[in-house]
Amino acid sequence: MKPIQSAIIAAAALMGATSALATTATTVPVGYISLTVPAASDTNIAVPLQTASVWSGASTGITADTVSVAASSFTASQFGAETHMLQVTSGPLSGRIFPILSNATGNVVVDPVVATSLQAQGFVSGNTFTIRPYWTLDTLFPAGAGVGQNSDPNAPTSTLFFADNELTGTNRSLLDNFLYYDGSQGGDAGWYDVNNTEAGVQGGKTIQPSSALTVRNLGESALNLVVSGEVPSVSPKLLVVSDTQENDNVLQVPLPVDTSLNQSQLFESGAVAGSPDPNAPTDVVFVYDTAGTGLNPSTSSTYLYYNGSEGQVGWYDANNLESGLIGNDLLLKAGSQILIRKAVGVALQANTWTAPLPYSL
Repeated sequence: MKPIQSAIIAAAALMGATSALATTATTVPVGYISLTVPAASDTNIAVPLQTASVWSGASTGITADTVSVAASSFTASQFGAETHMLQVTSGPLSGRIFPILSNATGNVVVDPVVATSLQAQGFVSGNTFTIRPYWTLDTLFPAGAGVGQNSDPNAPTSTLFFADNELTGTNRSLLDNFLYYDGSQGGDAGWYDVNNTEAGVQGGKTIQPSSALTVRNLGESALNLVVSGEVPSVSPKLLVVSDTQENDNVLQVPLPVDTSLNQSQLFESGAVAGSPDPNAPTDVVFVYDTAGTGLNPSTSSTYLYYNGSEGQVGWYDANNLESGLIGNDLLLKAGSQILIRKAVGVALQANTWTAPLPYSL
């Protein structure tokens, strides 16, 4: 695979407001991620770019999971169940994303994601937020763009897998698998579940912002994928879960530029625990080789944060401690994935990774 490239394009997208009562629209840069998926290979990808905002403004109240806004800001049921997300843009939850379950003309109700309500997590009246539609298979990969089309849905040569972050444990298999059928044998063209094509077209399947995806190309030619969208304007926050057994969190690198481990703040935000003994690490971060080929690629590098009493604290290559500190190297590539393996801990405890923006807008 050619190295993933990303750029912030000089052209800008308008963060529009569908309501006259929304805040004044602002200009948000657009970025793109371009990659090549070699023949007979799996390529792990991530999409840290966002869909365009459809509303931005300040809350006027919060009760449990219901966020109030100025009267008549919305049309009732404007945001279908889990088709749109609420992204907090100020306050202690800035960067967190919550699925919208329903809305009235003056409020939205969200899924708090964890066991405590949005209000209990720290959202207060006056906090600002934006509403965006989720990426879907149709909007992110229209007509199979970049993933490839298939003329035979029973023998696809290119498919798209979703990583499994719904269960816990280590070395979990990939979860859902979808193909794009071109309609050449009859029936509707569109995205289908590989394991249940009878369920019909699935182009509306949502892609969560933290989703890690894998393109499998069994064809004889490489696939070229270019994805564009709004560049994050607030530091993304992702949940990293620990459990009573070691637990793998397969996550996208949530930034559209190459990032160092020091810049990522994985340790400082509490997402990755430090290791007092580098020869028996607590949490580790696995990185995939962005230039690898072949099916079912394994991780290529393993990193730990040493916080013991001997030697320099910081990030090290777990397989080459003698190489010294590597925290300033740009090891987290835009559009790539990482796997955070959490040590045994509290059952289903959610830790938050806040990834500071390594750029200013």
